[in-house]
Amino acid sequence: MRDGLLAPRGELGDIEVVSNVLLLQGTGGTVLVDTAAGGLEGHWDGATSNLREALAPFCRIEDIDAVVLTHLDFDHFGGAGDIPAERVFVTATAAAAARTWGADGDLSALFARLDGRLVEVADGVEVVPGVRLVEAPGHRAGHAVVEVDGSDGRRVFLADVIHHPAHVQHPEWDREFDSDAEAALRTRRDWLERLAGTGVPCAASHIDGWGTIEPGGDGLGWRPL
Repeated sequence: MRDGLLAPRGELGDIEVVSNVLLLQGTGGTVLVDTAAGGLEGHWDGATSNLREALAPFCRIEDIDAVVLTHLDFDHFGGAGDIPAERVFVTATAAAAARTWGADGDLSALFARLDGRLVEVADGVEVVPGVRLVEAPGHRAGHAVVEVDGSDGRRVFLADVIHHPAHVQHPEWDREFDSDAEAALRTRRDWLERLAGTGVPCAASHIDGWGTIEPGGDGLGWRPL
């Protein structure tokens, strides 16, 4: 990603950005959170998508029981139509907003492929046991965080609340890709403050690996796990 998109010019330079998915296996079956870009990888120069290969050590695409989409950007839903899961969850707010973008052929094709399988849920709904979609507005309408309560404790998938570890200390830097930058900044600060010092492992769609949000002398920071 070119310099200046995720921070003031010169702060981060040109960087490579990952596009993560989250695989959950437990009492709720095999659940995939987001799908990366899939066949829409060409929407971003230099992007590649290898979902099947990435999941191969853990499961086959055909073994996934449910998909959870944090929001409807191409790099999060692009592979959803290729997964034969019986249910694909998204917030009703995100789905309603997407339908107002009727000229977007990718979204129209997605809705057509998921006909009968797309489940639109309210804010805070537990979509499968221990997995909850909680709206975190600003980046997109209906954008949601995924809270997971498992046998090993609580975890939080922040999706696009932040895009880089530096955004924990400098949340105001992360605005380039937000639909409503002011709302997104409020959401970002709220979630970071909620998680600060709790030790709850967090992940985000475009940050490599898990971390925790920790208070320090210079404010909050990201501590890799």
